[in-house]
Amino acid sequence: MRTIFALTVAVATLAATAADATQYKPLHAFCGLNNCSDGSKPWATPTGDGAGNYYGTTYSGGAPSDSGTVYRMHYDGTRWVYSRVHVFCTKMDCPDGAHPRAQLIVGTDGTLYGTASDGGRYGWGTIFSIAPDGSGWTYKVLHHFCAKSGCPDGARPTYAGLSYQGQQPGALYDGTSPLYGTTVNGGSQNQGTVYTLTPGATKWTQKVIHNFCSEASCADGGQVDAPVTVDAMGRVFGTTTVGGDYNHGNIFALTHGAAWHYTSLYSFCAGGGFCSDGDGAVSQLVVDGQGDLIGTTYFGGAHAKGSVFKLVPNGAHSTFSTLYSFCAQANCADGQNPQASVTLDAQGRLYGTTYGGGSGNKGTVFKLSGANLSTFTSLHSFGTTTTSGSYPTAGLALDMSGTLYGLTITGGANDLGLFYSIAP
Repeated sequence: MRTIFALTVAVATLAATAADATQYKPLHAFCGLNNCSDGSKPWATPTGDGAGNYYGTTYSGGAPSDSGTVYRMHYDGTRWVYSRVHVFCTKMDCPDGAHPRAQLIVGTDGTLYGTASDGGRYGWGTIFSIAPDGSGWTYKVLHHFCAKSGCPDGARPTYAGLSYQGQQPGALYDGTSPLYGTTVNGGSQNQGTVYTLTPGATKWTQKVIHNFCSEASCADGGQVDAPVTVDAMGRVFGTTTVGGDYNHGNIFALTHGAAWHYTSLYSFCAGGGFCSDGDGAVSQLVVDGQGDLIGTTYFGGAHAKGSVFKLVPNGAHSTFSTLYSFCAQANCADGQNPQASVTLDAQGRLYGTTYGGGSGNKGTVFKLSGANLSTFTSLHSFGTTTTSGSYPTAGLALDMSGTLYGLTITGGANDLGLFYSIAP
């Protein structure tokens, strides 16, 4: 299937260049074209290619299918410009996939890789690539999930995109190394999988390296919403939303020797009650400069409205600590229920979003800085104006100047999502 830049829309709301930005700026309001042909409800964090382009997906919109899009945002020297790269489900039964909700990755040759949560040959999602071909883009399905009864290869990579070694420091994907991903369903216990996707001479090969809920009482966890993270040594880390020792999910590691070895590093809700250590980890983990893991939980924390945590991985002796518990301020002015991954800058400062809370009660952008990341700063509250974005499920992409780029799933002029920048 071949797709081209079918749409190009110049956004006139940006008065200054990206380098001049000193505050929050809306850059593109989705569903601005007839029948939402530019897409609507962008779920996932945008991905930069190092050349000033940012790519992402929308869950819906994209006429005529309303099954989502892949888009590009780039700054042309005067203003930000939106372009549609691919629209999903233009053929019967959506063989290319439908409703993408995961972040894309970008290859060194400009190829985009991602997952769709629905559609495909068997209706349980796809892994795809979209390669620039000189005149447009060529779309290809690399894997259709659930080819066999019981979906032993996994099913529904709902929010989980692809990961690779070198992604954490910011390197683009080399096109030859294994890719890693997760599914929320399927596998031997229908509780999700971790898999590899390896390129070959003529096709890509998908292989499950862990089936969740394989241990007694699901001590290894189940139902993985988040992508995995691969560190510099090739270790694979991730989180689950259920299972673990207390059935509130866990943090795990997969290491590769003669075979893949699974280790549960930490189980959430160790203290019982309302899980003061966090509950509902649905975001990708980030590896900091010391090799420690940082992530968020949607629930739990000291005020039961979510948290930011750090884990020092060391097998059964891993050390867990809470960096921040949300809703510590009156009326949750600091935000609540973070859903997305966090972003670290070169100075070790941490940036993220919350789905709710803030002065507009529709989410926030925040920063943690200082010694031990102990200083919390609220950078922006969504929902404070009629055209402001609202409810960010996406995290933040950071450019070389320190400007952050993100998305909200609703809000904006058409109330179906907004691409924005903020310079802290």
